[in-house]
Amino acid sequence: DVDGLSDKHELAIGLSPTDPSDAQADADGDGYTNAEEVQAGTGLKDAGSYPPPVAKLRLVRTVVKPFKLRFLGVSRLPNGDRYQLNLRSLEKTYFAQIGQELEGYKVMSYEEKAPEGPTLVLTQGDSTMRLVRGKVLSQDARSAELVFLVDGKRYFCQVDDDLKVKDLVYKVVDIKADRVVLRDARDGKESVVSQISSDERFRLQS
Repeated sequence: DVDGLSDKHELAIGLSPTDPSDAQADADGDGYTNAEEVQAGTGLKDAGSYPPPVAKLRLVRTVVKPFKLRFLGVSRLPNGDRYQLNLRSLEKTYFAQIGQELEGYKVMSYEEKAPEGPTLVLTQGDSTMRLVRGKVLSQDARSAELVFLVDGKRYFCQVDDDLKVKDLVYKVVDIKADRVVLRDARDGKESVVSQISSDERFRLQS
């Protein structure tokens, strides 16, 4: 029936070799097609056995925001140095100490004699930001909106976030305009989440 499954395999698992529609059917109602379950080696008639959830994730949109913080100077105080950081919008000023967290970043160290000039080092997960005094960091922060095609649930994430889908956890490794890279917390395998298609978007809305 030219549905991508061999006749022998279809007969062995209880599908019809003359019905092309059964490959796209969902025998156990778990949100995955019979063809997807065959490819993943999961049970067609067991709702608790299904392919990795990442296979049903799609990228809806990517949002790019300029990095918020700017390092302005150091205040030498008896009880410890304070590092002045302003939001680029100028709506708020921080006087942070080493080890303090602000706007999702941790102040790790201060390099007064760095080659590029006095530099404050911030981290967020595996990412490192080096803020040179008085200079605006050109690096942008990206966030992504993902959707799980099985139930339409939306997920909003940034790089280094942990994303729990059904019973599995994925680390957000990278976010691009047209894709998101996730790493399976169990085995370290990386998968690419592609953009949602117009047909998939239509099916979610109907």
